[in-house]
Amino acid sequence: MSIKQEMDQIRSHAEPVELMLSNRYLREINFQDNKLKDIQSKEVSGKAVRMIHEGRIGSAPGGLQTSSDWLLATAAKLAKYGRKASFELPERDGTMVEVTNSDPNLKEVDLVAARQLAETIIERLGKELPEWSVGGGVTVGEAINRLVTSRGVDFRFQERAAGFYINITLPREGDLLELYTGRSFFPDEPTMDAVIEDVVWRAKNAETVAEMPEGEYPLLLHPEALA
Repeated sequence: MSIKQEMDQIRSHAEPVELMLSNRYLREINFQDNKLKDIQSKEVSGKAVRMIHEGRIGSAPGGLQTSSDWLLATAAKLAKYGRKASFELPERDGTMVEVTNSDPNLKEVDLVAARQLAETIIERLGKELPEWSVGGGVTVGEAINRLVTSRGVDFRFQERAAGFYINITLPREGDLLELYTGRSFFPDEPTMDAVIEDVVWRAKNAETVAEMPEGEYPLLLHPEALA
């Protein structure tokens, strides 16, 4: 069954159901031990359905080659164990709507700019924290998604985004002291300055962290951890 046939199948489905198609293209610039390590390109594609079956919500993900019949049947089975639907799928006239969303600091998905950011992180943290080993990565990418529903929604949207993370370690008396920070947006210059200052401050304060005396301490767990 072609993608067009699958979308037509969803459009004509009797129950409220939606099909999401997603193609994502990622480029990763990784650095380790204060040096650029590698640059990777990845493509991730897939699809998923979500439906309201007998008043409950069921969903099923799969790859592009996964049969839509299988996804629909699986979502219907899982709906038995899903939560009760407290919403209705919106209705439209079937006209395709196209939208583009982008990180405001990212004018283009530019591999050169991402590599420059990685080199800036390595250089600045290397000068500020010469005893620490700097690692991390920068990711830029775009996604093209298509959403169709049995209620007449036909939505195609493109996303462009970038992110980065920094991971630094300090060998200390045989142990590794590790700090990590992550950001979802590709930073402008003021944001980058703030991130570097934050990492440097936490690294320098972590070097003199006080030891905890022996004894018993209460441990608080998040409710999700208990589940």
